[in-house]
Amino acid sequence: MNRRAKLLSSIAPDRQLGLEIGPLASPIIPKSERNRVLYVDHCGTPELIQKYKGQVPAGDIAEVDVIWSDGSLQDAVHGKTFDYVIASHVIEHVPDLIGWLREIGNVLAPGGNLALAIPDKRYTFDIARPLSTVGEVVAAHLAHQAVPSVKQVYDNYTMARAVDTTSVWNGLQTCDTVPYLHPRGIARTFVQRVVAGDYVDCHCWIFTPRSFLDVLRALTSEKYISFGLRHFFDSEEGENEFIVNLSAHMADDASFAIAGASGETVDNGLR
Repeated sequence: MNRRAKLLSSIAPDRQLGLEIGPLASPIIPKSERNRVLYVDHCGTPELIQKYKGQVPAGDIAEVDVIWSDGSLQDAVHGKTFDYVIASHVIEHVPDLIGWLREIGNVLAPGGNLALAIPDKRYTFDIARPLSTVGEVVAAHLAHQAVPSVKQVYDNYTMARAVDTTSVWNGLQTCDTVPYLHPRGIARTFVQRVVAGDYVDCHCWIFTPRSFLDVLRALTSEKYISFGLRHFFDSEEGENEFIVNLSAHMADDASFAIAGASGETVDNGLR
């Protein structure tokens, strides 16, 4: 199966109503007369064009239908219910992972699908960062964390490495040999912005396939979220992400114990 087929393994865009969060210039589900999808982002299209000026051609940025910044997703969509939500490389950026999943659950019909593409830290610039723990996720939620923390921002900009995914898979790079991605000392500037009240985007959460499933299983069994695992697609050789499809309001913590979730099967010094 290709990447799109995995993400849509439980979704029928031509027959269902859905949301795609953060499509920017590469939506998984293109808008058409058949596909009833709305695009969600933290600001409108003009703001995104300005934000990514020089990085993404303005004409490539998808037209945003729903702005979700302050307030609930339910309010942003005016109380509508959806059959699916899809988000590619979004969940690792959200300051409150539990709150974000709950917001999505609130707009999904029972049995509705949440499809996620998530970076596998072993093959991305997060290679040197420690895995996120359940305790960190719960602490962020109980603190009503609305912006990335000083620690998350600092770690993001001091520990990021210039990883080549293919080289890591082939054993030509390890955690100890990959050079730093950002200049030394730059993190202090970003931390000062956080202290001043700015929102500094970064990877808040760091996962492997197994660690992500472990976190979801714990959050489900402790009733922080209400999702069951419908499909799981491990990181494939040469790729830097894994894909999960979750079922809303059908909590089953046992379903997250998937045989063959590699997590740590390829060592390469990356644990």
